[in-house]
Amino acid sequence: MTELGEATAWCVTPAGKRDRCVTLQQMRNNLILSVFPGADLLGRGFEAEGFCVVRGPDIVWGGDVREFHPPSGAFAGVIGGSPCQDFSKARRTEPTGAGVELLREYARVVEEASPEWFLLENVPGVPDIDASGYTVQRFNLNAAECGGRQSRLRTFQFGSRDGTCLVIDRRDMPDDVERTCMATEFWFFAIFSSSAAACHALWHSARADAGAASQAAKRRRRPHAASASNDRGGRWP
Repeated sequence: MTELGEATAWCVTPAGKRDRCVTLQQMRNNLILSVFPGADLLGRGFEAEGFCVVRGPDIVWGGDVREFHPPSGAFAGVIGGSPCQDFSKARRTEPTGAGVELLREYARVVEEASPEWFLLENVPGVPDIDASGYTVQRFNLNAAECGGRQSRLRTFQFGSRDGTCLVIDRRDMPDDVERTCMATEFWFFAIFSSSAAACHALWHSARADAGAASQAAKRRRRPHAASASNDRGGRWP
């Protein structure tokens, strides 16, 4: 239950004893909204640090952030990684404009949710985010500087209402860091693997069909030798 006068959340133990848990303000400070979650590895990182993550709509699950309107004042923070394809150096075609549109949608969600802070993750080519009422700190961070095995450079934009800035504890880049696996390389591998598996299956299917055809041909030839085989009980050689 909640006592609004003291703004205190209470919990009941298995023995039925009421005990003070956390204040509502503390509960709010632990609650964050994840925008463009997908598999939400970013959100899982926050969960590992003790935050409670609420995941917004995502096209992967049939949702549309453009139709999403979060409640104001419910979340301490908003996190997310908007689609980066339009801003990536690996892009081989002209930008579609969707990247800028969805970046604006992220800013709209931040302004509507009115959290104390927000964090946006994207590639270094992403434009600056414009969210009214926030001081924004922009910085690059490599996964290898955080203990990752790959050299994966990303840009973060951290906005706060009170001007708070993040101080990043970076590690030295290791000498044996691995090159980043591009999404196009992943899909090529997946398609190649699928094609190889399909070829393997077709090869086995072709062998089975050839074997069946061979047996059928033998059966078609066997009636001509019936008279010669009847003296052995009708068994074909």
